Amino acid sequence: MKTTFAITALALELVTSPVDAQNVKITPVGSHPGELCANDRATIFEDLTGVRILYDVAYNLTGTDDPRLGEIHLILLSHLHGDHMGD
Repeated sequence: MKTTFAITALALELVTSPVDAQNVKITPVGSHPGELCANDRATIFEDLTGVRILYDVAYNLTGTDDPRLGEIHLILLSHLHGDHMGD
């Protein structure tokens, strides 16, 4: 009985996980509103709980006071080149 319940719970989790993953809001923070241009790297990912991750700061942000950022909880850099981490 416990094994059947565990398998059912695991199957339910596997089925619903992809649905949850589709609810991440992706916002490019480029030089043009709503667009991701060739030299723009900054992207904000926001999940349903409100956690906001800034990915690759790039050159297109003016700093921590950039009004487009809002509250950022975590910054991820793919690698340490200026076009990905800024000046």
